[in-house]
Amino acid sequence: MRTKLVQYDLSFSARCLFLVVVFVSACLTSCHYYRPNQDYLLPAKEGMVDSISFNANYHYWKGFKFQTVDTLFLKLKDANSLSTFVVNVDTILPGTSVVVADIVVKPPLPSGEISDSTQKMVNDSLWVSVVQSAENHGWLMEKDLRDRAIPDDPISFFIYRFSGWRTAAAIIFAIILAVAYFAVRRKDHAKVIKNIVEALTSPYAVMMTCAAGILGMVYGFLESNAPDAWQHFFYHPTINPFAEGIPFVLRLFVAMIWINLVLAVAAFDDVRCRMYLSKAIPQILIVYATSLIVYVVVAFTSNLYVGPAVLAVYAFWAIRNCRKNWKND
Repeated sequence: MRTKLVQYDLSFSARCLFLVVVFVSACLTSCHYYRPNQDYLLPAKEGMVDSISFNANYHYWKGFKFQTVDTLFLKLKDANSLSTFVVNVDTILPGTSVVVADIVVKPPLPSGEISDSTQKMVNDSLWVSVVQSAENHGWLMEKDLRDRAIPDDPISFFIYRFSGWRTAAAIIFAIILAVAYFAVRRKDHAKVIKNIVEALTSPYAVMMTCAAGILGMVYGFLESNAPDAWQHFFYHPTINPFAEGIPFVLRLFVAMIWINLVLAVAAFDDVRCRMYLSKAIPQILIVYATSLIVYVVVAFTSNLYVGPAVLAVYAFWAIRNCRKNWKND
């Protein structure tokens, strides 16, 4: 009776997980994001920039705080001309907080539409004044500010450090090396593989790894299909999925982060209650490492539009493995 009940529950969970994957995929594919125009590049007066349009495109305005991640080389503006910037020796070192004081267009563009052939010149025409202190301030191109500074926010700093593919690849490589070292030390490869499979027999472990895959699918969609929404989140991060002014896909992304955190605690508690702590720690580390690998693989393959299929294949294997373990018990 217990086996049949568990089998029914796991089958129901599998159907629910499949419906969640389908629902999230449908929501992501139906989202459409409109990129604001660049009317701020056509100022009514010399050097002026429209605050609403600029904020919509670059997600910041005067008074916004940045933290430098590379050296900023500042210039001084000629007092007699809005279009002339002279070389200055002032520099701002990495790790320094600066504030945006002013934004201008240089040189002023004539009225009319901007063609694609002049787009590079347009990007080089935006200049931003930043202030570190009363003694250290100056001007630099807006694209240099974005390349050498990030929003002065701990969440933005975390995204900057850990959202890149190189960081994720390095973490996965370290995990693989650790598993390989463990396998060599044990000299029992079959038992090592068995321990990995056993770690994924808990329903909470299965839900956590699958939730990590859904989070990776949402992140992959944000990077490939909604870069403006991701830039908005990077410049104005929040941990509240119900915050006003954020798109639906960002609400889903933040909500999935909270779900993954709850499932991480639940998976740890479940493993801890089923075995001694000395054996539980390697098991839970395997679950966390598997979740990270699933997240990275699904996020990467989502850019190739096969992420949902990869997640579905893994979810099918994980649920089948979990059901097989409960039947044997």
